[in-house]
Amino acid sequence: MPPRRNAGLYVSSASVTDALFAELVQVFDTAQDFPEFPPWSGFIHPVPDSEWALGEQPAEIYARHRQTRFPEYLAKPVVVLDEQTARDKSVLVLSPLLTDDGVFVLHGVRFDARKVPGAAVNLSIGNQGLDDYYDIQFKGFETVDGEGSRI
Repeated sequence: MPPRRNAGLYVSSASVTDALFAELVQVFDTAQDFPEFPPWSGFIHPVPDSEWALGEQPAEIYARHRQTRFPEYLAKPVVVLDEQTARDKSVLVLSPLLTDDGVFVLHGVRFDARKVPGAAVNLSIGNQGLDDYYDIQFKGFETVDGEGSRI
């Protein structure tokens, strides 16, 4: 069996403290959507040498991740702890969606941290797209730059 690839985790805001980072990683490692399935410990993995992401926009983080970390890490999703994470502990999950025109557009949805692991697994295997989470996540559905980013 090939080794499991992980979803990349980035920090884009200096307001995300070490304590908050550790707390959220612990949540990612222990959260379970269903008690009959074990947690996906380590699946959402901090990307080494990713200090460059501080101050970057989500579309830039995603593009650079794809260019430099795939196939070491999964191409989708990418998880970002940003300024809003520091305020309310919501977590930005990025993944491309295919439009009716056949163009991939990068989208992001904010999640409660406890829901990120299950969503990340589903996104990684193509079981669901971010649009499937439109109505069920507490921060709603949004394109990353207002119009979407062609990738």
